[in-house]
Amino acid sequence: MIRSSAFIAAVAFGTLLFAATISLTGAAPVSSKSDASAVYVKYCALCHGDSGEGAKAPALQNLKIGDKAAVAITTKGDGKAMPGFASELTSKQIADLVAYLHKLGKKP
Repeated sequence: MIRSSAFIAAVAFGTLLFAATISLTGAAPVSSKSDASAVYVKYCALCHGDSGEGAKAPALQNLKIGDKAAVAITTKGDGKAMPGFASELTSKQIADLVAYLHKLGKKP
């Protein structure tokens, strides 16, 4: 009984710690480039298409702007239709996302 109570307490603490991390940062931490794909699906695909082909918003395949401009637009928005994501994504998530955007539409 004591072991199961300790296990339950440990799981509860881990869950609470994870929830606090998400709450404080506004998003789950990014740990790999595959996470950039998940960020793209969650925040970008609805408007820019599943593969960056464009939908309600411009295509992102073969992105022609540099990292600095892409980070600025992703962070602050474009002042028109695209919102900024500074409150939803960490700067690392945005940097990883921009690196991912530069690979969209390119053959492996």
